[in-house]
Amino acid sequence: MVSPEANGETARDGGRPKKQIILNGFDMFTVGHLSFGQWRNPKDRAKDKRRDLSYWTDLAKLLEKGGFTSLFLADTYGPYDTYKGSAEPAVRTGSQWPMADPVIRYEIADEYLRVLYKLWEGSWSDTALIEDAEKGIYADYAQIRTIHHQGDRYRVDAPHIVDPSPQRTPVLFQAGTSAAGIKFGATHAEGIFVSALSPHVLAPRVRAIRAAAAEAGRDPASVKVLAMVTPIVGADAEDARRKYDDALRYVLVEGGLAQFSATTGIDISKFDLDHELTADDVSALARVHSALGNLQYRGDDVPRLTPRNLGTVSAIGGMGAMPVGTAAEVADILEQWADIADVDGFNLGYVVTPGSFEDAVNYLIPELRRRGIYPSESSPSPSGDDNQGERITLREQIYGKGQVHLRADHPGFQYKYDTYEDTVAKEHQSGDKEAADQPS
Repeated sequence: MVSPEANGETARDGGRPKKQIILNGFDMFTVGHLSFGQWRNPKDRAKDKRRDLSYWTDLAKLLEKGGFTSLFLADTYGPYDTYKGSAEPAVRTGSQWPMADPVIRYEIADEYLRVLYKLWEGSWSDTALIEDAEKGIYADYAQIRTIHHQGDRYRVDAPHIVDPSPQRTPVLFQAGTSAAGIKFGATHAEGIFVSALSPHVLAPRVRAIRAAAAEAGRDPASVKVLAMVTPIVGADAEDARRKYDDALRYVLVEGGLAQFSATTGIDISKFDLDHELTADDVSALARVHSALGNLQYRGDDVPRLTPRNLGTVSAIGGMGAMPVGTAAEVADILEQWADIADVDGFNLGYVVTPGSFEDAVNYLIPELRRRGIYPSESSPSPSGDDNQGERITLREQIYGKGQVHLRADHPGFQYKYDTYEDTVAKEHQSGDKEAADQPS
């Protein structure tokens, strides 16, 4: 997304610049992402994800047409088996099952990323790729550095075997707001995905993220925080309500309870369906950092958090915001979240796919553009289709035109080819020299 400053725009509201928001399509390689049971709806194509490549190509075309910033694909550990002590409810309802292979790590992630920075940023020079057909030179061997990394968990003595992309390091997103998650994300992430039922729940977590980023030596505003939202948008209020009622027809509440139990670590089946859960019910558990804030909060903008209500909320909106209404009403809510919680944008989930994304493209995004808080149709895009062939990278969409590579305050910047000094490589070279100086 191109910022107003990058575009030379000065859209203002009461003397303050309007924050341009980021919108990602939010999906998962599974039949039931955050809308458990909607696979039964004839309008929903979620079942095609695993069998028909056109699901993904059609979705990409739709999101590109609407000017979405990117497509954010979620992941998880495996089948949800906390609820009732079994994976059966999740498997039966299709609660994020089946799925692709999960990706896990925090404890080893810091070193892993630093290895990648060395490969992405420090192995190839900017001029190593020659592609000289007449001389028969594809790449200059002398300008491709062998990376030597000898860490606690990784050993690398090799060059990067792929020439650099335009961005070198891809845009880095992270999800999770545990203490470890905040520390890791504030250090490495360019975007952090968060979720809560209310912006008032989210606001202190966003402040903690930005404070941790500052402590890590980064500009707190450079860490873009994206909240989960599943809007139900209609041509008018009546149309939106019909879509919500239709979603309730297909919802499988046990799918929502299975997902909630797994993500919080508490078997919610042990509570009466109308018992109002409190922070005391889950405070001793390790995986409740986002849910704990929801359970501590009491406000008119969230329902009573009973298992009965949680099952429905989780099965349609996945414990995130789920505004229902016209494009103007939903846009009002998004602006409230941006103001109250200081979020930079949203991961837009779906109730039915591609229908929910089509509603965002046809109704919501035009309204956001009208308000001056989303890039116009003439803004440069990654494909170049919308602005006479001018193309920009995803990082430029997020930070503004010209910011192709990592910002200077990002930890990966120190590994750039021209400035990174590989101390391990120097030790290797010194050892080789000493060996050569020894008498035979």
